[in-house]
Amino acid sequence: MRTEFLLPQNIPLAQKLRCMLLNKLDNWSARLGANLHVPGKDLTNERAYRQFRNFKDVFDLTFENPTGYRTPCSSTVGLDYFDYMLPGIDYDFLHQKEYRAIDPEQVIGCSWRNYPVPGNPLEIMEKLNSAPRGDSNRAIYIQIEDLPLFIASEGQNRVELFRRHQQLINASIKKLTITRRPVIMRNIAGDRWLATWPNKFSVTIIATVPFPTISLPIYRALGVEIQSTRLPVDENDVQRSYENSIEGLAGAVGIP
Repeated sequence: MRTEFLLPQNIPLAQKLRCMLLNKLDNWSARLGANLHVPGKDLTNERAYRQFRNFKDVFDLTFENPTGYRTPCSSTVGLDYFDYMLPGIDYDFLHQKEYRAIDPEQVIGCSWRNYPVPGNPLEIMEKLNSAPRGDSNRAIYIQIEDLPLFIASEGQNRVELFRRHQQLINASIKKLTITRRPVIMRNIAGDRWLATWPNKFSVTIIATVPFPTISLPIYRALGVEIQSTRLPVDENDVQRSYENSIEGLAGAVGIP
């Protein structure tokens, strides 16, 4: 899915003037006490994390291909979901690892797929939790910065099972550290939120933020600046970015 586009270098004068005027009107409204509605602004961090995680579960339970693997597509694992929902974020992984018990309520995983419900779940969970280093059953989870939010790398499908039985998951932990934070702005019409960042040639790259009620609180928790400023972008580019985003994909199959 290609959701990114370049900010045009030769913006028509009329478009620039309209954008400048609307930004001035927004500034005057703010001085008069009007508050811009920023989706998800009133959510606590805890609720924002839970909402972000739960929405991945919605996708897992809504999209279904003929094999019965209930995910948006074969590649939409937790880290892909993170990438799709938060365009403009770049990151790296720290090498050090630790091993500890994790609350499955804090983990972005996958559904139990079409596996049968085990008759001896506690025995299965104990076996999974006892897997030694290097074993294929050993969970590897990625902690997003220092947030109480993890992405399952190995051991994705067990997350739902451990949640159901309220058991902690023993996992090796890798740390995801943010190396680039975009700046969030709006399009001219003010009805789309845009992630913006410079490429290696200092040209501004823009991508539509999908599901801003869900994504913006996570951006904020990661220290991303969210501005009300409008950018003089081509609305056709904005629309194409939206249609190719995870939100456009959801709309195409009827997820509200």
